[in-house]
Amino acid sequence: MTSPSQRIDAMLTEMEEKRIQFAPLESIMISNRVKNLTKQAVRPQRSNPVDSQVVHVKEEKKRRNKRRDSLKGAGSAEEQRAILESIDKPVIKVVGLGYATKEHCKEVSEQYLIVVRNSGGDVETDVRKWVQTSFPTEHMTPSETENITHILVFIAIQIRVLMKMSRIGVAVKMGLTLCLGYVDILTDFLVAKSYYDAGRFDTAYATGGFAVMAIVLQGVLTFFQYAKKNFKERFWRMSTSLLGLGPLMEGASVWMGKEDTDSLLTPSVMYAVMKAIEISVESIPESIIQVVGLLKAKSTSDIQTIQIVGVISSIVSGAFIMMDGNFGFVLSRYLDSPGNPYWGWINKQGAWKKQRQRFGMFLFNTFYFLQFVFSMSLFTLSFSSNTPLILLLSTEFAVICLYMLSKKELFGWATTHHPSPLINWIFPIIPWLLEYMLVCAVPVTVAFVPMELGPEVFSGIVAWRLITNSGIIYVALGELENHYLTPTSIMMGYTVSSALALLGLFMFFRNVDENFDVNLFWRPKGGVQHMRERWEDAEIWVKTCKTKDEEHWSHVAAVNPTYLPFDKVTPWICTELVEKYADKNANVERPHWFNDEGGSKFIKRIIELYDWREKDKDEVNEALAKLFGGDALLEYGWHAMDHDEINDQLVQILGTRSGDIENLVSGLTGEGVKATLAGPGLVKQYGSPSGVGGGGRESKNISTSPSKIKPFS
Repeated sequence: MTSPSQRIDAMLTEMEEKRIQFAPLESIMISNRVKNLTKQAVRPQRSNPVDSQVVHVKEEKKRRNKRRDSLKGAGSAEEQRAILESIDKPVIKVVGLGYATKEHCKEVSEQYLIVVRNSGGDVETDVRKWVQTSFPTEHMTPSETENITHILVFIAIQIRVLMKMSRIGVAVKMGLTLCLGYVDILTDFLVAKSYYDAGRFDTAYATGGFAVMAIVLQGVLTFFQYAKKNFKERFWRMSTSLLGLGPLMEGASVWMGKEDTDSLLTPSVMYAVMKAIEISVESIPESIIQVVGLLKAKSTSDIQTIQIVGVISSIVSGAFIMMDGNFGFVLSRYLDSPGNPYWGWINKQGAWKKQRQRFGMFLFNTFYFLQFVFSMSLFTLSFSSNTPLILLLSTEFAVICLYMLSKKELFGWATTHHPSPLINWIFPIIPWLLEYMLVCAVPVTVAFVPMELGPEVFSGIVAWRLITNSGIIYVALGELENHYLTPTSIMMGYTVSSALALLGLFMFFRNVDENFDVNLFWRPKGGVQHMRERWEDAEIWVKTCKTKDEEHWSHVAAVNPTYLPFDKVTPWICTELVEKYADKNANVERPHWFNDEGGSKFIKRIIELYDWREKDKDEVNEALAKLFGGDALLEYGWHAMDHDEINDQLVQILGTRSGDIENLVSGLTGEGVKATLAGPGLVKQYGSPSGVGGGGRESKNISTSPSKIKPFS
């Protein structure tokens, strides 16, 4: 009877023989592909087969050891074979590179795409220069180098064609958005002029005022977007934004590879915010004002054509802009964080399905917006005042805020975790109100993400709006007696618009990505629960993060503490990070966010988060001291403590060694911090430093020169 170790060796040998058996066939297939792609392809010959053999043996030995370790604790032979088949993943083999890692292949491919994208026109010359200077060809023969160069040139040419088509499509889409915006603004001013000529000055001023307000707000936002640039550049950017050219300039910069990295928001987020402001501040109130004006007319002779065109342009442009903004923003979020299930609803199975999905959203947005505007206008007209409408929408928004407060997520937009200051009650209301107004008029799908309004609030607002719109129109029809619009014609029109809206909704959900769970649109989930799932998931959600620790730091650095699972964050800092990186003499590469400027941001952010968590504060301070040293922690985190707190922390971390205390004091920057350290708490133990009054033991000569130290040892 054979032993378990003998059975394992037999299985490994059997699998290795099968791999060697099919290796020649794989080589023939690769060779045939090369011959089909280039006429100059020749049979590859290894320049140094001995070295290649040695590398192959080492790699195979590692794989065999990994398999043997994985079989520990396995039961029957069938279980052992299943484990081997599950972990025996093929190793990526690159021509001329031997056995390369995925990270190496990814780095080479990214450099190649950058070269193709930034090529001045002669793609072949640029690719050949890149192969000669940057592509790893040191273990390749001249014929192999020529073969791979031809393949890369052919691929580059195809990529350039696709890039041109994509640029044309993006340019047409952004141009159409810009034209719709221009038409909307122009018609608003023309409608304001028509009201002014007719003597309706209040309506004229309101129409023109909302249009001007939207333009000014976009300009102000652009001015703050580039706060790190000089005033001339900021003024130029603001001027282009007032003309509606800001998104076009940002898009051109991205295509040319010159995207701004020191701006407040990314181009996609900035574009979405500006369009949201345009719709909420200009399109929605303008449409209601103009529809009220149409409903006040007693006959068709009292209506000018420009007024009808103004209403149609506002609704159509708002629906198209929000549809385009939804797809563009969600796609960019999906590319940045493909692991997040809430960004995966855009269809990726075919261009035709994606276009049907886009058209379905546009159709729903258009008639959903029309119903909202018409019902709110009729509601305003029935009370002859705007006050009931404001009270209705305010009550709905108050209910939403109370619901968010019950979930303890109302302060997700607050500047700090403490809701006590007045600013932390007011500041969150602004983005919540903006999202609420957008979902009421033109649904923005970003709002259904758990860390925004959430799925249940988003779907609830849409369903409630469809119901209340129907109820308002049915109840308020009596206000249109002796009107050129009869109740029958209004109900017929509303029924048709409802049918078209539901048709668009059906087309949208019918064409979502097949891997997307549609129930996510209404399944209840809060931001706290969503953040916990992201933290506990072993998979990396953020594409730019290479490790789970780096992804954890991206969450800690950017997410409001309302959503952070501190029962997970605290052990991560105090246990996991300390065990991995506290010993600076160990042969462990510290992450980039621990070094230089990144480390200072880490310390400041952690202390900012734990400033209000008294039960975890001491434990986290100790962990930071172990990771970065007491000097860095003093410089970035303890400047706000009183004397006794500083004294206790110093004694706890450094013991009672006066020499260490002196070194810290002399190394710190800032006279205020030094004076604090030289205060009563330290005087009691170490005497009065020179230059500082006090009593006790003989004073020690502690230097107070403002010498600058590095944040980290």
